[in-house]
Amino acid sequence: MIKTEDWRHIINDRKLLEEFEVRLIPGYLKRCRWFSAKSANLQKVKIANLISVFCEQECAHLLFVNTYFGENKGDTFLLPITLANPEHVNAKAIIGELEIQDKPYLMIDALYSPEFIAALFRAMAEEKEYDFGEARIIFKRGKGLKPDELYANATTLDLDQSNSSVIINDHYFFKLFRKIFPAINPDYEIVSFLSEETNFSNLPAFSGVMTWYHNDTPTTLALMQSKVDYIKDCWSLCGDYLNDYLFSVQQGKREIPEKGFTLSRLLAQRTAELHLALASGTSPAFVPESYLNTDYAEKQFIRLHKLLDHRAELLTINRETLSDSGKYLADTFIANRPFILDYFKDLKQKKIQGIRTRIHGDYHLGQILFTGNDVIIIDFEGEPESNIEERRVKHSPLKDIAGLLRSFHYAVCAKLFFSNETKDVAAEDVYDATNFWYDQIRNEFLKTYFSLTDSIYQYAENKQSVDYLLNLHLLEKAIYELGYELNSRPDWVIIPLKGIEHTIQQFRSTTN
Repeated sequence: MIKTEDWRHIINDRKLLEEFEVRLIPGYLKRCRWFSAKSANLQKVKIANLISVFCEQECAHLLFVNTYFGENKGDTFLLPITLANPEHVNAKAIIGELEIQDKPYLMIDALYSPEFIAALFRAMAEEKEYDFGEARIIFKRGKGLKPDELYANATTLDLDQSNSSVIINDHYFFKLFRKIFPAINPDYEIVSFLSEETNFSNLPAFSGVMTWYHNDTPTTLALMQSKVDYIKDCWSLCGDYLNDYLFSVQQGKREIPEKGFTLSRLLAQRTAELHLALASGTSPAFVPESYLNTDYAEKQFIRLHKLLDHRAELLTINRETLSDSGKYLADTFIANRPFILDYFKDLKQKKIQGIRTRIHGDYHLGQILFTGNDVIIIDFEGEPESNIEERRVKHSPLKDIAGLLRSFHYAVCAKLFFSNETKDVAAEDVYDATNFWYDQIRNEFLKTYFSLTDSIYQYAENKQSVDYLLNLHLLEKAIYELGYELNSRPDWVIIPLKGIEHTIQQFRSTTN
């Protein structure tokens, strides 16, 4: 058992911290859902920074933990720690055992400590600031939190997410960012902007933020928003709506219930309102920018080229693990690779005269919650594989649209490709039925969206450029999806491959 005499001042005990690094922290990280590198060979961890937070009765410490894989430094993770009585603790919270002045304690993840959560909540409500010399922690309150509200209770959620979440007072959703970056997190930046500076209300209201400043560089540690009462997310809702269509396909028909179109129109309306709000900013972080007179196109082409090469290589390596239809679609994708690369390269040549704005960045049906008569949009953190600075880059709002359209395509493919009801239906008929549903829902969405954003040419100078950008981002998103499917569920790789094939076919049919 690890021993110490002074828990409150462990920052001065380098030997104790080294024991944490070797004996406790690596094992705990590997057990946590939010630790994304479980399959990698974690060689060691180092506590890069430690900040002590004194609660009313006990002391907690914020550990900034650097990970190393071989000689390569990985990500930095935030791990708050405190002590708990062995008789009253959630087993998932336990990091290890300690002996302090001959008494046994458990060192736990402080996010499971009501006292720690209460301290953070009070600090946010009171907008406290803590100075640690070269570092500071600043709490800011949002409009969604009353300054005199008292802490009552907290429930730490056991979710499969990259962050950790706590429900406070049954009214607030507190999110601790586990993987941290020395920058303002887009989730906080966009949520606070929309809540505090625009009239867009279809998101959980900004209630507070916790920011660490080290040498004046801000790092967002936690975000709190109002809790949303909802029925289900729109991915699940769309799946429910697709059941009726599935049965019609089984009977040789293609009847799309009106509720599918109703959902498409509602999502188009809220998406249009979101994008108009994001385009209304005047600060440097939000003011719209032009495609011209920047190196944006060059940088995006380099990024897309790398993405295409990586996914093509991954697909080639894993080809033999695919089904016969998967192999055929993979070969088609590889054959189309030169065409796709040329399509991406056109981004540099077209000199598009349109605007780029901040966007959601990871927009899909699972990020939209259905409340019964409306929707709420959540999680503005951005694309998981991108770093913070990449997530803050301004893009065409058509990139968000492409993400949502890909999500519609995923929903119908998942329902029709893998259901018992279609196992006796010819494969080509199933493919045709998925394309029919997707095209109808897609067209309804786009018609509604562009009718609400003043002009289709807001994002480019003509319809041809709008179509080009939308197809470019559809291809980008589907190629991106190949990575997850090849690593997690190879049977599903046919969905993004079919999406790529369909997008190329649509482009060629409209240009011939």
